[in-house]
Amino acid sequence: MENSFRLRFGLAVFSVTLSVSQALAGQNPGRTVRDIVGCYALFTGGNAVDSTYYNSSPRVRLDSTAGGRRRDEERRLRSRIMWRLDAQGRPLDGRRGPMPFTWWVDSLSDSLHLSFVDGLHGTVLVLASGAVADTLYGRIEEHWDFGPPFVTSQQSALSVQVPCRSS
Repeated sequence: MENSFRLRFGLAVFSVTLSVSQALAGQNPGRTVRDIVGCYALFTGGNAVDSTYYNSSPRVRLDSTAGGRRRDEERRLRSRIMWRLDAQGRPLDGRRGPMPFTWWVDSLSDSLHLSFVDGLHGTVLVLASGAVADTLYGRIEEHWDFGPPFVTSQQSALSVQVPCRSS
């Protein structure tokens, strides 16, 4: 009985893990989570995301390098570094910063999270795939260390994969 439960639990975890790459693949079933790495233009309300959303930028580059705070080892292993880019795709920040912005995939909600949070407050985009494989739809919201409310400015958002500018 116990072995049967373990097998069913293991298969459930395996299937949830697989669902991430399937959900984020959109209409292109050959696309994997690794394909998410790259550059994206971010939009809300039909316009490029701008500084009205704290710490955000109109474009980002999702890196495969593990990121996050060292004291939070579990999350550091799951999150990856995200670089802020201007509207032309040029880096806004130097390669070295006190705390990099991060991105991660949440397998339970089949969503991609882009975090511009600096440790106290910032903007977060939560996106899931749509009908077009290079376009992800979701919401943008600001998170604050003081409140309530702690989460404000929630609106719909989308990201479109764009070519990365060569350095």
